[in-house]
Amino acid sequence: MKEEFLALTTALLWGVTITLNRVVTRLIDPFPAAAVRVLASTTFFLLIGFGNGVMADLRGAAKPKHIAAAVVSAAIGLFIGNFLAVSAAKYTVAAKVGALTSTSVLISVAVASILTGDKPRINHVIAAILIVAGTMILTGLS
Repeated sequence: MKEEFLALTTALLWGVTITLNRVVTRLIDPFPAAAVRVLASTTFFLLIGFGNGVMADLRGAAKPKHIAAAVVSAAIGLFIGNFLAVSAAKYTVAAKVGALTSTSVLISVAVASILTGDKPRINHVIAAILIVAGTMILTGLS
């Protein structure tokens, strides 16, 4: 139950963020908007992490390869993905950006099966069909 609450809260926050990105990109270009978002979120993470001792894990438990994996993940998701999502928000409506970016679930199932050995189940296939159909309806793709 906890994981569903966290995931749905994330979806709510991301849904609000997509609309805010649309508003922000009417005022400033996507690259500076994305840069401010990354800088602000990094600052919040550092303040919270150092404030309650969470960052101590980096000094003791984390190996260099773990930190490298986190850096690659951040570069892909937080920098490139953030910039592209903010850019998309400038050029189309929030509902279309939200629908298209939500298809990341399809990609994560495929990548997880390759990188971690997670095997897709029938419910993943059914969900993939529903996601594609829903995206086509929301975005007007045919």
